[in-house]
Amino acid sequence: MEEYTKDVFEKELIQRAISLMHNDFNKELTLEKVARECGFSKFYFSRIFKKYTGKNFKTYLIELRINRAKELLMNSKLPISQICYETGFNDQSYFSRFFKKVVGLSPSEFRQRKDDGKPVRK
Repeated sequence: MEEYTKDVFEKELIQRAISLMHNDFNKELTLEKVARECGFSKFYFSRIFKKYTGKNFKTYLIELRINRAKELLMNSKLPISQICYETGFNDQSYFSRFFKKVVGLSPSEFRQRKDDGKPVRK
């Protein structure tokens, strides 16, 4: 049995935070809210989150949202406006700009490439 150490405790904390983020990524999540839910200050939580994930909280959350948006664009006929809100973005224009910055294509271009059978990068 693994000794209950600080490292084990921190790993459990991060697993709990990641689970919360995966369950609630489409809601308004902030570093402060997740840290509070896990019972820690945002400063301590931010440091150990990056230590265990290699990413800061905001980057991890955005990647989670963008990946879900990509799934919905590929596997549903939902309008882009609905996908925007279902993935936690509150502004369709911001969502489209950010999606293009991360993926290299706008959401509609991404969907069109998928429909055309062309390879989609990233």
